[in-house]
Amino acid sequence: MTLESCQAWCQIFILIGVVVAAGATYGDRYFTRKASTAAKEQDASRLARIDQLIGHLEPFEQIAQQMHPTLEKDKALNQLREDFEKFKNQAQPRTLSEVQRKAIIEALKSGPTRELVIESVMGDQEAFAFATILRPTIELGGWKVTGFRAVILQKPLHGLEIVVRSEPPPDSANELFRALRQAGLNVQGNLLPSQEDGIVHLRVGSK
Repeated sequence: MTLESCQAWCQIFILIGVVVAAGATYGDRYFTRKASTAAKEQDASRLARIDQLIGHLEPFEQIAQQMHPTLEKDKALNQLREDFEKFKNQAQPRTLSEVQRKAIIEALKSGPTRELVIESVMGDQEAFAFATILRPTIELGGWKVTGFRAVILQKPLHGLEIVVRSEPPPDSANELFRALRQAGLNVQGNLLPSQEDGIVHLRVGSK
């Protein structure tokens, strides 16, 4: 999802929120107090605006019901909102919080100096950007990054992957695995028989 499409969806759901909030405000004022003539005119004007907003909302109600045909209209709209939140999260680039950085650095510093190769999926700018964030953090933990490159993989890769040549994995792979996990990052392990013996590779896949 592009930034422009994400902004467009944000505007859509802001519109939905305005309709719901405006409707609730109108209902409360209309049914719980005796309005003066001036207030009635204001309520009538407000109701006209709500009707206009609802008219703009109707296409999105149709989209919601098309995407979730088994749900009632309101539930379908709520589900569409949840779908949007997932898309928005996918569109946001990965980063490390200060807490995560400290967790990785402290975990790696507790062990000996190791060597590491960092690779990102070729053509994935977000993956490359996240790899450039991980590199200095790992180096501050006392490790040496001896290789930093983009690679073409035979299979799609999502998230982080530590690659070693064979079982059992070297101590460095286990140490890196624990450090990344302590920082709350999702990382998996993999074997690659053609890889150099004793060299650990950290691969950064698509989000």
